[in-house]
Amino acid sequence: MKPIRDWSVKRKLSLIVLLACSMATLASFIIFINYEVRMIRGEMVDNLTTQAAITGANCIEVLDFDDKQTGDKTLGKLSMDKNIIAARIYKKSEDETKEDELFAVFIPYASVMDTIPPREIPEVKSHHFGEDYLQVFYPIISESERIGMVELIMDLSPLKIRTRNQVLTAVGVLFVSLFFAFLLASRLIRVICNPILHLSETAQTISSDGNYAVRSRKHGNDELGKFIEVFNDMLDQIQERDIALQKARDELEDRVKRRTAELHRINEELQQANEQLRELDKMKSAFVSQASHDLRTPLTTIKINLDNLLRGVGGGLNEKQKKLMERAQGAVNRLTNLINDVLDLNRIESGRMILEKIDVPFNVLVYNVMKENQPAADQKQISLQCSIPDEIYAVNVDVGKMERVVGELVGNAIKYTPKNGNVHVRLHGDDQQVMLTVKDSGIGMTKEECEKIWERFYRTAASRQIAVGSGLGLSIAKELTEMHEGRLAVESEFNQGSCFTLTLPLIQR
Repeated sequence: MKPIRDWSVKRKLSLIVLLACSMATLASFIIFINYEVRMIRGEMVDNLTTQAAITGANCIEVLDFDDKQTGDKTLGKLSMDKNIIAARIYKKSEDETKEDELFAVFIPYASVMDTIPPREIPEVKSHHFGEDYLQVFYPIISESERIGMVELIMDLSPLKIRTRNQVLTAVGVLFVSLFFAFLLASRLIRVICNPILHLSETAQTISSDGNYAVRSRKHGNDELGKFIEVFNDMLDQIQERDIALQKARDELEDRVKRRTAELHRINEELQQANEQLRELDKMKSAFVSQASHDLRTPLTTIKINLDNLLRGVGGGLNEKQKKLMERAQGAVNRLTNLINDVLDLNRIESGRMILEKIDVPFNVLVYNVMKENQPAADQKQISLQCSIPDEIYAVNVDVGKMERVVGELVGNAIKYTPKNGNVHVRLHGDDQQVMLTVKDSGIGMTKEECEKIWERFYRTAASRQIAVGSGLGLSIAKELTEMHEGRLAVESEFNQGSCFTLTLPLIQR
């Protein structure tokens, strides 16, 4: 069985009406029965008290002359009333400390008295309702003095029968009232439920079919009618928005189709452009490689001849000629380094850079690089400090490529540190990795410059004023470091020096 909250509105309203009618009818019935019982009881008390008063008046002389036989006859006259089941006359005792004495008795049904418990004889008029009887005491007065007491007991069976008949009548009236109330409520409930049911059907139709053109029929101008009117207005707004949304959706689909076709065309053009760029990149790489190799041969010849001239193979040179030759030799070396950088960068971009890794102690590699850069530091009177622990940090690297990375960091620190400056190289690590920090007291960099120094051909404004260079060294160093699964980072402040950190993984034994 469904819980009441899941019942239909019609069923709930029917239940409410029936309960209200039932409670009202039941309350009226209870009030009516209670009133009737009270009225009947009052009438019975009055009638029985009147009979007791008459009987007491007839017994005054009987008590005065102590005539018990006459008293019994007087009580016997009460047999005409079939409802009186007992009657007694009590004579007041001459001893004030004793109760009244029984003088005369009339009990037509002796067995009935067994169910009536004895009561103390009162001094004044009184009555008492038992379960099945009414007991009345009435004083017998002679010359303003009580000389005895009359006790009458009445059977309440007629009252019970009358009350039962009234209850049955009320129950019948209750059911008849409920029946007519149900019929009337059914018709009245339709006035409320039909608009609600129609509104519910409309909402279900809209929900299932998505048809916002459906409207609920208005049945009146009450609150429910106003609600239906607002509901229909809401449907009008939703329908207008749905039409506008559908129109926008159609326009959007059309635009998407056109845009998709355009993107498809652009994508094809981009693919063609990418293919052309790949071809151009291959041509560029081939050209750079060929041009670099073609430049190397004459540069090598020039370098050899310059070295021979400086050694005096072609005859002695004066100081001016020697300086010119040294300047030419420096230019050839820079050009050779630039060509080597371009070739390495070209190999990295094309994926042709091959690493010949071996297991080496990183301590020794760093120490060798420091020795190579010591003359350059001495020439600028720079204090080149090195902190290399005795602990061996074994790494798997391409020795030549990694020496170039470390040499780039140390060489740059010396190059961009002014005379009498400091360069501190420190090696340390843990069980997983080794770290090399190169800290200088040079020109430093701004935060924006630190983010750009890894870009190819980028050089800071201050570095361009101090020394010549290609701007490829740090870019190549970072690429080589990442090829060794390492990291290269920098921290710097302008005019406060820079600190580069190289991190490499250790060989796990």
